[in-house]
Amino acid sequence: MNPQGLLRQLAPCMGAPAWWLGLSGGLDSMVLLELMSQARQLSDIPPLHAIHVHHGLHPEADAWAAHCQRACDVRGVPLTVVRVQVVQGGSVEEAARDARYAAFADMLAPGAELLLAHHRDDQLETLMFRLMRGTGVRGLSGMPARRALGAGWLSRPLLDWRRSELEAWARQQGLDWIEDPANADERFAVRPCGTGFCPDCVMSGRSWIAVCCAWPSMPVRPVRCWMSWRRMTCSWWRNPVLIRGWPAGRACCWRRC
Repeated sequence: MNPQGLLRQLAPCMGAPAWWLGLSGGLDSMVLLELMSQARQLSDIPPLHAIHVHHGLHPEADAWAAHCQRACDVRGVPLTVVRVQVVQGGSVEEAARDARYAAFADMLAPGAELLLAHHRDDQLETLMFRLMRGTGVRGLSGMPARRALGAGWLSRPLLDWRRSELEAWARQQGLDWIEDPANADERFAVRPCGTGFCPDCVMSGRSWIAVCCAWPSMPVRPVRCWMSWRRMTCSWWRNPVLIRGWPAGRACCWRRC
């Protein structure tokens, strides 16, 4: 992972009038911010801005915004903090995602590019939950590396890297970041898979998904493999810990897309 690799990923976006970096203050977006800051020293890139969406849902939300402001000030990147109202009722995660993406879309001028820091592990989680809820072939493609959003575009230049690689690079660079409190919340179904609740067969499935995610797009041929793996996990579907966390976990998957 290095700025040169990032610039190669962003080559199709060089003609944009501006780049907007979605900055939460977490590990992933802080890595992308630092990479972009270093990339500016190597290449003439479009004007770089950052946007932080303040959902107002957590007691530390103001501190997160302040953290992002300090990080951007140090690097000379203009930051816009957008406060949104999250609609109450139903899934909070899904409502927060909707509000966040609406704010992103409103900010983008025609042709502008929004850069989000989703990585390969996010892609695996998204695909896993889409498979679990019985997605069609379209859902097997996972999160697209680039898609239209509002009047502009959304790009995910870090999808080729795993979170462990991002963290190793962040520590090497001496970065500090905000830990997402949802990572330690057992209400989210994504967490048990990383804390020992999933049996070995599920981890085998995750390995299969990792192979599929390495492909540029998901063809139809892995479907038979998926069906075989799903039969292997019949006991996992009855795990009460995962069943309790399923609605929130499903929303956690949706918020990434």
